[in-house]
Amino acid sequence: MNATLIKLMGWKANVLNGDPSLYDQWKWVRRHLQPGPYRTLEVDCGTGCFSLYAATLGNEVFGLDPDAASIRSAESQARLLGARTTQFLRSDSGTLLELARKKGFNAFDQILCLDATDHLETQLSWVSRLSELLKPGGKLLMTADYKYTKPLYGEAPPPAQDASKDLEKLRGFTHEEIGRRFKEAGMHVIEQDYLSGLVTQTLNSATRAVSKANSTVAWSLVLPLRLLQVMDSPVTRFTRHPHLQLAVVGVKPRPKTTEPATH
Repeated sequence: MNATLIKLMGWKANVLNGDPSLYDQWKWVRRHLQPGPYRTLEVDCGTGCFSLYAATLGNEVFGLDPDAASIRSAESQARLLGARTTQFLRSDSGTLLELARKKGFNAFDQILCLDATDHLETQLSWVSRLSELLKPGGKLLMTADYKYTKPLYGEAPPPAQDASKDLEKLRGFTHEEIGRRFKEAGMHVIEQDYLSGLVTQTLNSATRAVSKANSTVAWSLVLPLRLLQVMDSPVTRFTRHPHLQLAVVGVKPRPKTTEPATH
């Protein structure tokens, strides 16, 4: 990303430069991420957008991503912004716990795992693995694709449905399905939400369609239209169009204290 834009706008440049749905994720993260001297881990941090945001809240932040180029970009942005409380490391999901133990950062107050669909689909114990890295009382903020979203005009339809397995072949999840993963990991779900309704999805589709010809033109054309995102919730409720993603906040319970015996 352009260094001048990063210097002018800070971490917000990533949100502005990304898909409109990234803005919806940030609004949700903003509501739940705790400000102050907390230890925060972002899994699959990409170029560090949310990690750098957490740093502005006073968090000590560790960002992990398997892509070396993304890590280099995140480190470059951190240097430009003087974000000294951030550390970015290259790691895939398979070595996450091993790296955490080796580096000694397995006691986080909060973990961000956004766009977790692939992990949830391929690793049944994914939530449990993240829970191991949380302190008692720590929070896990997770988003994933919503199973029953509908493709807009011109987009590819969801995977074909196997009637013998009902809707199990549809990509994505429901809150109930993710809730079971949290329960199996010993975590309590404290809030569930939906993200990116019809307006955001339409803007996403427009961006992708024009980007096939020219990504810069696509960004320029869609940018002023993103003001319409303030209407996303009422329009989505009125049309009953399914959301793009679901979001879950879970808490790792604290150990129960044993009351002293009384005589």
